[in-house]
Amino acid sequence: MILPEQAFLPAALVVARVISLPEPSKICVDLGHKSIASEGELVGRVTFLNAPELKAVGQSEEHLVLEAGEGHSYNVGDVLYGIPNHVCPTVALYERAYTIEGGATTGEWLTVSRDRVISV
Repeated sequence: MILPEQAFLPAALVVARVISLPEPSKICVDLGHKSIASEGELVGRVTFLNAPELKAVGQSEEHLVLEAGEGHSYNVGDVLYGIPNHVCPTVALYERAYTIEGGATTGEWLTVSRDRVISV
């Protein structure tokens, strides 16, 4: 969080799932360059609400490898809720976003910035 003294709540989250356990101290999630803005330092691209201790150590188009520490309790299939460091380019990667209120899905918004045309 950039301004921890201000009581803002995250306005957008990305959902990631643990897809493999490549080493005893690492986990791999489905949150690659195609899923979250890849600018800036790798360790600061995403913070997980339900796993703030995880630190990114590698990223590819489809995957993000995270240091979880020896003896971690993560399993394939676990869900993580990530706060992107830069939400603007992250949102533009998705066709739609779901709105959540009171823990329930209440609708969806189309990402109009995805509907663009190159003309020459």
